[in-house]
Parts: sequence; C-alpha cells; structure tokens
Amino acid sequence: MSERQQTFQDLAALHYVQRLNPLQVRILKLLALGDYTQAEIGRRLNVSRQYVNQIVKKFQKYNLLQKNGRAWTVKYHTETPSGPRPHREDFPSREKAEAAAEQARKKGLSPTVSPTTGSPYNATYSVNPTLKKQIDRETDYIRYTNCRVHNIRRSYTILRQSGPVATDPRTGYEKSWNMRGGTRFKFFFPGKGTAPNITIDVHPGTLTAYPDRGQTITAENIQDAEELTRKAIEDAITLFI
Repeated sequence: MSERQQTFQDLAALHYVQRLNPLQVRILKLLALGDYTQAEIGRRLNVSRQYVNQIVKKFQKYNLLQKNGRAWTVKYHTETPSGPRPHREDFPSREKAEAAAEQARKKGLSPTVSPTTGSPYNATYSVNPTLKKQIDRETDYIRYTNCRVHNIRRSYTILRQSGPVATDPRTGYEKSWNMRGGTRFKFFFPGKGTAPNITIDVHPGTLTAYPDRGQTITAENIQDAEELTRKAIEDAITLFI
C-alpha cells in the first residue's frame, strides 16, 4: 500500500468512527472481536441483521473490515414420528462447532461440521489495524472484556408435569441419580454462538439452570455479563420445556 493510500485509509477510518452513534460503536467493537457473526450481533443488540450489514458494508468499502470466513455449521438429522428432521446450527468458531457436534454424537446422532457458506449474516470479521487504532482512540467510552460467568442460578417451580422426565439422549439428557425425595436428572444445552453452555438439573417440583464452570462472556461490565447469562438460561429452559 502506498503512503497516499494509507493516508486516505486513515482519514476514512477517522471520518466514519467519529460519526458513529453508541449503538454503531457497539456493533463495530463486537465485529472487531472476531467471534461474532452479524446475526449474533443483531440478536444481542436487538437490531436487524440488515442494519448490522449496513455497518459492515460501509467499512468493507474502504478495506477497513474483512470477512474471516471462520463461521462453522453443524448439521444432522433427528428421527421424528413423521420421519427424519434436518437440524442446522451455525457457530462463530470451529471449536464451538466441534463441541456441539460431540454432544450430538453422545446422543447417537451423526453430525457433520463444515465451514458456513451462503448468507453473509453467518460470517465473522476482522478489522484493519488502521480502523482498530481509531476505534480504540475515539470510542474509549465503550469497552468489552471477558467476564467469568459463575454463581448465577435460576430456579423454576414445576406447576404441572404431563408425564415422566424423558431420558432420551437427544433431549440433552446426561444422567440421573436417586436421592431422598425422588430422582434427580441432569440435562446439557450447548450455548448458541458465543452464548455459554447451560446445565439444567430437574428435581421433584423444581428446575435449576446454571452456566457450566470456566466459561467467559464478552461484555461491557459484570451487569451486562449477568444479563446475557440469564438470557442464555431462559433460552435453555424454553428449549427444555
């Protein structure tokens, strides 16, 4: 790159970064982490994927943002009374995809893991060093750090139960054990994308859900991390029910 082109790129980065509103700054900073897809950022910030895509295209135009092509897809089929049912889930990294595939194998399924193709909404991105420098300099008021998620539990009262607890591995069931007062069951739900993995313990009359140990969430502060963890718990409970 010539000195003139570098100067133009610096000015373009400064021009657009200085004009971003707080929501757009959050979008760009999450993109810069390299682990978030457009679709995930849209869900996290409660905006449309199309809106995130507008930000992406603006910075791609000046070669300030590049697609990583690191999104990965897990595919498999589950058997239902009406026949095989296809299942697909996208992950920001191969490690996440392989972990989800391993859980599927434990349930007797035959998953495949492959790079995501098609929609740009499932891609992750990296930022040009020029843009990163301007982001760090001009938008210091918003910072993302890795927060440990632990000691966050939510309990739900079972008001009505239509039958015995299903222990088919395809439901996420891992194990059960007998205790005074009744049998306990443990279920595992891998977090979608960058969300944490959630374990659900089923006790007589109660569900207790919590994130597995050792996980981190990228958040602005501990309150943000706790909110994202609670959202992951609610999603797992909804899926379980």
